[in-house]
Amino acid sequence: MLANLPGEVKVIPGYSVIEQLDEDPVATTYLVSDGGEAVLTVARQAVPPDGRTAFRQWANALLGIADGPGIARVHAADITADGKPYLVVATGDVLGDLLQEQGPLPLATVCQHALTLADGLARAHAADVFHGTVQPATVLVLDESAALAGFGAVAPGLTVATAADAYTPPEHLPDAFVQRAVATAAGDVYQLALTTYVALGGVVPWEASPLDLGTRTTPLADVPGVEGGLVELLRAATAPDPVLRPTAEQFRDHLAALQVEGESRNRVIPPELLAGRGVRKVGRRTAALVALAGGGLSATTTAFLGRSATTASTPTALPVIAALPAVGPAIPAATAATVATAAATTSITKVVVITALTVVVGGGAGIAIPQFLDGAPCDSVVGDRSNNTVLVDSAKFLSTGSYGFTLRYGKEVDAEGAFDSAARRASVVLKPPGEYVGEIRLDGDDLAMTGPVAKTPPGQWKHQKASSNVVARTVLAVPETVPELLGRTEQVQRDGCTFTGQFEQARFEATIEETAGDLRSLRIDRLDLDLRITAAVPPAEMPTTSAPPARTNLTGRWEKGNVSLLINSQESAAGIMRAGEPICTGRPAGAGTKTEIPVNCLPGTARPQQFRLRVELVDNEHVSVSGNVQFAGTYRLAQS
Repeated sequence: MLANLPGEVKVIPGYSVIEQLDEDPVATTYLVSDGGEAVLTVARQAVPPDGRTAFRQWANALLGIADGPGIARVHAADITADGKPYLVVATGDVLGDLLQEQGPLPLATVCQHALTLADGLARAHAADVFHGTVQPATVLVLDESAALAGFGAVAPGLTVATAADAYTPPEHLPDAFVQRAVATAAGDVYQLALTTYVALGGVVPWEASPLDLGTRTTPLADVPGVEGGLVELLRAATAPDPVLRPTAEQFRDHLAALQVEGESRNRVIPPELLAGRGVRKVGRRTAALVALAGGGLSATTTAFLGRSATTASTPTALPVIAALPAVGPAIPAATAATVATAAATTSITKVVVITALTVVVGGGAGIAIPQFLDGAPCDSVVGDRSNNTVLVDSAKFLSTGSYGFTLRYGKEVDAEGAFDSAARRASVVLKPPGEYVGEIRLDGDDLAMTGPVAKTPPGQWKHQKASSNVVARTVLAVPETVPELLGRTEQVQRDGCTFTGQFEQARFEATIEETAGDLRSLRIDRLDLDLRITAAVPPAEMPTTSAPPARTNLTGRWEKGNVSLLINSQESAAGIMRAGEPICTGRPAGAGTKTEIPVNCLPGTARPQQFRLRVELVDNEHVSVSGNVQFAGTYRLAQS
């Protein structure tokens, strides 16, 4: 519970307010003391119950990782009595202040800080906690060790929209321009690498014009005197394409393996790289740094707008990172062609439109950018519908159209293929590491299988009913089960085209297409389900191999686990074996594909010792057994 203090300031009992540090439309930040000093951030508005749950889940995840190196200590995080999220975090000297006063830090210090911060980010990302504003203004230096603060900028109920600046990853620029806060693992790595480069004294190619996308494809230049592969690692981590960047864990491991030599460059770091524009104060120092100039854009940016996005400034070729030590997974090499292509697709068109609009219209013209962009991603698709309704509707096309897909379900199924719902036709390849391997094709309810899943050589097809095969049911039930699953999601939140929330105590993440609103991916962590919808492709035709003749009796050895059911219809005899030992006998009442068997079992082998089993043929290779819970289930014909 929070206590009232003079000036309507609320803090946790035991803390006293020293001064107000910052205020934005979402939250107010105070420097507080309990003998030591900390920073309190408290929301200005109460959040609804589902928002409170989301904040507490986020806070629990942050508390779980904040005890280790690289992340500032979290003293408290909860909801006030009147429903406002708050966060109390340790404070100290800010890296941005130190760089302003001292200039670039010694090389060994920079590497140690980067290593510590990368370790903290690796732990955070493993817990699905992302930062979004890693830069010198959010890095504390406590007892000569670096620690990240400022995680609250993307906390549910405390999220603050940050302005685009030199540290904004290229893929996040469109969202930053429309004041949408975004945090991703790849974005955090980009910002950490750039922070490290600035602390070395490196000259950021776009530091004078952070909105110029042409310079964003220019790789970081060498830092005079710094050797040993450090700058090459920073280039890889700031690749314009987020797919090409190492993870925080890979960045940490590669950095730890480097034998870095030299010294940092002696230069005055531009204040706009240290000001922390749009980032709440996280340190004890309140002396204001020089803020970025507002309003106008640089001549470089204006000149860039006169060129097409695909031809903007030819980037210098990025070096291939082949010389990096082989610690952890290899970092992909970023070629100039790949980077240029990545920068010229995804988001550039939208950013150029926004930038051009700022130049032509000006900051005070009163024309809203979304009017020219048709809204932020997926806004026009969502409209005024609830998030749950949007999710359910996004999956309806699965039951009516054709599409390609990949599906991973735990350790059971790793599949890719195509499905035509209207024709009920599918072609699916099952591959490792799934338990089932081979290929299945569907036409109506006729299922053909080949390979290990069918226990046949590749190319030799075996036919049965789709309804009797567990793999087919799992894969082919996607059109019906996915909308049903999405209808049961809770605490659904949306960020652009991405939806997150809960599904029966499990976390889910779904994305929809920006224009049509069709589902494109669904992940449910506790179910270990990962579904990706790809471009529509026609399923392969069914193999022409004719199906074997249908069975006319139940004769055979049928198995389920270590239990075998033996039936000889001609002799009207039956038996049950467990682990190869006979335990029960019986006489089938009839010789067709459905029968009842009165069973007698040896004392101590079954309970009860006398009962009736009902056995029915499902297809050529399966029977359904009922009548006794101990032996009920589907049995498969043993291979001879």
